[in-house]
Amino acid sequence: MTTGVGGHGVVAVLDGSAEGPTIAYRADMDAVDATRNVLPFPRTGRVYDEGFASTVPGVAHLCGHDLHTAIGIGVARTLAESSERVRGRLVFVFQPAEEPLQGARAMLDTGLVQRLAPREFYALHTSPFPTGTIAVSPGHGLPGLDQLRILLPDGQDAAALAAGVEALGTVHFPQNVTEYHAGFHALLDPAAAAARQESASVAAWPEPGPAVGVLLRVWPQEHCRTYAHRSNASRRRPVGTSSPSTPRSPPS
Repeated sequence: MTTGVGGHGVVAVLDGSAEGPTIAYRADMDAVDATRNVLPFPRTGRVYDEGFASTVPGVAHLCGHDLHTAIGIGVARTLAESSERVRGRLVFVFQPAEEPLQGARAMLDTGLVQRLAPREFYALHTSPFPTGTIAVSPGHGLPGLDQLRILLPDGQDAAALAAGVEALGTVHFPQNVTEYHAGFHALLDPAAAAARQESASVAAWPEPGPAVGVLLRVWPQEHCRTYAHRSNASRRRPVGTSSPSTPRSPPS
């Protein structure tokens, strides 16, 4: 086992009793700043179980990384106890700094993973499916959010602009645990899931400055430019006015 790989990364190797391929399992293990990554907005209340909060104040595992790491350790321990049944080499990669998009590059820059040369890499992400269920989705899944901050001249109404930007969305962020679970279970219906193949989730909130904070995810990604254009049009309208009410439709 090697620690300190690319900062706080850990790489463990388990050699089996017979020749075979090198297979890797990767788990992200960083927590996040719970004071800046908690819905609903404005940042008050909680939509996660406080039992997941870290012993470090203001930090929580809000993206399942604690479970990803626990699963990796559990698999490694179980296979190590019966290594005579393992063919080839197993590599367990525990990656820090996944949220800021820095940890993977830092670990690769050490060259250790490349020298081990896994033939295949496996990873998973927790999701509120029934216990014992494994789901596979083609293409990209569970992508991050684009985050931006709009700075306004003094005297501008940040709340009005935030409302206008958020109205660009076709799928609303859940405001509480009940809404989150309802939205998730609705997606288990194939027809409902297909209807959201083209969608935009936008959360916007006023901040001191004045400013507006925005979280954005447009699906598919190529429609992001369309929504950027609509957002610019929203910014050009006089503050306090709104566009005519029209039915929302997926981006085109």
